[in-house]
Amino acid sequence: MTQFIKLRDQIVSAPGYTQTIGEDLGIVGADASKPTPSTLVPELKTATSTGYWVNLSGSMKGMDAMRVEYARNGGQFETVAFLTNTPGGFQITPANPNVPEVGVIRAVFIKRNEDAGPYSASYPVTLS
Repeated sequence: MTQFIKLRDQIVSAPGYTQTIGEDLGIVGADASKPTPSTLVPELKTATSTGYWVNLSGSMKGMDAMRVEYARNGGQFETVAFLTNTPGGFQITPANPNVPEVGVIRAVFIKRNEDAGPYSASYPVTLS
């Protein structure tokens, strides 16, 4: 490893060296651009438990909050929770008490009280 570091330092300090040469040789990384809030999409993992509870986990990616929406099978999306950190959980009231229900969950990030970026994929859940 020490030899590699010395060789890398020699190459980087050589006349005519450019960042592109370093990237081509694999001895320096390309500059990582920070994603803008408008391009961040929530990526969630869902788990349900008895009592119509839904637990979500996933990265907040530096955003302030996440608005979670639920749609019963074939229905319209409704806001069911706002999460400021994950993992987090919330309860959904079923259309028919004591009857299992199928639906989908989706979320969108919130930054400074405004939607930031597109909605996540829709994640199927079965509530009981």
